[in-house]
Amino acid sequence: MRQTMTRYSLFFSFVFLCYSGIQAQSGLNKVVMSETTSRDYLTMVSGMNEIQLCGLTPGETYGFMMNGQVASSCIDEITVINGGFVQVTSGSIHKFKAVESCVTLQIDVQCGKTIQDMNTWFSAFCMSCKAPPKVNDRYSVSPNSDAEYLIKEVFIGGGCFDVTNVTTIGASAGLGEFEDGGPIGIESGVIMASGNVTTSQGPNNSGSAGSSMGQPGDPDLNLISGQTTFDATGIEFDFQPTIPYIEFRYAFASEEYPEYVCASFNDVFGFFVNGPGISGAFSNNSDNIALGFQALSSRSGSIL
Repeated sequence: MRQTMTRYSLFFSFVFLCYSGIQAQSGLNKVVMSETTSRDYLTMVSGMNEIQLCGLTPGETYGFMMNGQVASSCIDEITVINGGFVQVTSGSIHKFKAVESCVTLQIDVQCGKTIQDMNTWFSAFCMSCKAPPKVNDRYSVSPNSDAEYLIKEVFIGGGCFDVTNVTTIGASAGLGEFEDGGPIGIESGVIMASGNVTTSQGPNNSGSAGSSMGQPGDPDLNLISGQTTFDATGIEFDFQPTIPYIEFRYAFASEEYPEYVCASFNDVFGFFVNGPGISGAFSNNSDNIALGFQALSSRSGSIL
C-alpha cells in the first residue's frame, strides 16, 4: 500500500500554522487570530513597527515567530505590550501569557545593509489551548480524488507553503479525507489506501474486506518490501517552505492485520522526500523518512 510520495523541490501536520487575513500599512500591521493559530504575510519598514495581535484568550500562553530576510538580518528583540506589562523577548520563538484579548508587538527594524525584501511571514499560535471535548463523534471518511484540494486545504490547511505540481498514483477510490481520528492520534487529515478508503471505517470483522483496484505497484515500494507490489496509492507534489523547520504526522494501518501476519500478503508504506541536501537510495535521489512496516498494527510517527 503506497501512502505518500512527497517529491520535495524544497517543501511539505503538519504542518501546522495556517493563513488568515492580511492587513498591512507602513509600519503598522493588525493580525486577528483564527481559532488558535494565525499566519500572515506582513511588510516591515526601517525603524519602529507595530503589530496588533488580537483574538487572544486571557490566561493562555501564546508563541509567535517571524521568518524572512528582514526577520533574520534586522530584528534582534521584540517588545510585547500586554495589558499593563511590558516584556522584551528574543530568539526564534517568542512567548508570552495573554493578559487581554489584544497585545501590541513593537519591533525595531535596524538593518546594517540594504534589504530588498522587507516582507516577513508572521506566525502566531496558542501553546496552552486545549481543543474542546467532542461528544459521540466517530471516525468518518469522505472519498475525494481532488489531490490538489487534499494537499493544499486538508493536509497543509492554508497558505503555509508554496505547493505546485500535485499528481496522484493509483485509483481515485483510494483517496479521501477523514475526521474524528482521535484513536490514531490525528484528529483529521488525508487518507490514502490501496483499496477503497471507506473500508477503513469498519467494522473490521472480515478477513476479506479489502478490494483489488487492478493498479500497478511502485518501484520504490518494491525496493522497501523486497517483493512485487500492487495497487500502489500516493500523492506527489513539490513545495517550498516558508518556515525554518517542518513536521509531519502520519499513521500506518493494515486491514490485513492480524489475519495475514507472517503470510505472503503484506502492506508497505513509504514517505519519500527529495531536494537540496538530500541524497537517498530511491527515485530522484529520494530518502524514505518513514519506517517500513509489514502487516503491523496501527503505528504513528512525527518527523522534524
